[in-house]
Order: sequence, then C-alpha cells, then structure tokens
Amino acid sequence: TMASEMYCEKQWFELMKGMDIDESISVQAWNEIFRRYTENGRFYHTLDHLEEMLKHSELIHCKISNLHLVKLAVFFHDIVYDPKSKENEENSGKVYSEFSSKINQNLNEMKLVEEYILATKSHKINSNLSTDKDLEIFLDLDLLVLSRERTDYLNYSRQIRMEYSFVPEEMYCAKRSEVLMSLVE
Repeated sequence: TMASEMYCEKQWFELMKGMDIDESISVQAWNEIFRRYTENGRFYHTLDHLEEMLKHSELIHCKISNLHLVKLAVFFHDIVYDPKSKENEENSGKVYSEFSSKINQNLNEMKLVEEYILATKSHKINSNLSTDKDLEIFLDLDLLVLSRERTDYLNYSRQIRMEYSFVPEEMYCAKRSEVLMSLVE
C-alpha cells in the first residue's frame, strides 16, 4: 500500500542517516528495495510485510541490542523472492553483502546481518548464534503473522497461495503443512 511505502521509505532514510550513510547510496539502495518488494507476483512478501516488522521492532526497541542491524536484516531478508527458487535467502544475503561493501560496514556487523537473513530459511537458530537475542527477535518479527487474528492469518494464507499459484493444490497443501510443522519443532 502507499502507506507502507511511505512508512518503509521514512524508516530507511532515518536508518541510513543514523548510520551516517551517503545520501546517494541511500537513495540508490532504497530504489532497489522498493523495486524488488513491489515486483509482480509478490502478494505477501511486500512492503506491507516490512512495515509490520519495522513497526513491531520500534515497539520493542528497548529489547533489541543492535536495532540498526535488525532493521537492515528486515529490509534485505526478502529482497530476492522467487517462489520457484530454493536460494532466496542466500541470494538476499548476497544483495545485502553488496550493499554492505558500498557502505564500508564493519565486517562483523555485515556477517551478523547475513546470518540473520540466512536464518529465515529455516527459522532455526544456528548453535553459534544461540545466545543472540536480536536474532530471536528478528525471526519472531518475520513470523508475526502467525500470531494474528484468524482473519489476518487467512489473508496471509491466501497471499502465500497466490505466490505459489504455479504449484498444484494437493502438492501445495502437503508442502505448506511441512513448512508450518517445521516451525513448531
């Protein structure tokens, strides 16, 4: 929606200003973020999803140690989204890595954000990051929709089904069930 676009854009430029990032790099990156999250075929993995994650991160900002890193992960975690690919998270991590090198980000911070992005593949926390509360919060933000009212969840389910409209119904239901069950294990 237009409101999501405006909110996300404002959040992006505030984040970039807070990190003292050159405006031309910020504008170029925002244009890429906007273009990708508004691609045809996206129904759930859009700026609306980012807006929800960003708003909730603001609500609980006092619990997040490195808010700027969590927000970077939010902006980049679904930047590459092709329902036919099994490497969206890896490819999103690569896009982030390219951005990170443009801003000369600290290597440890860059690797952490990449780990956050990659963790969205399984929503499981790697043993070397098991004490990272920011990662736990980030993964919870990504799955907020699962805690919402039934009508919101049904809308989410419909949007995901639209993104996977190329998959036959029976196969979709079986695979979707596997995905949801993997989240509770």
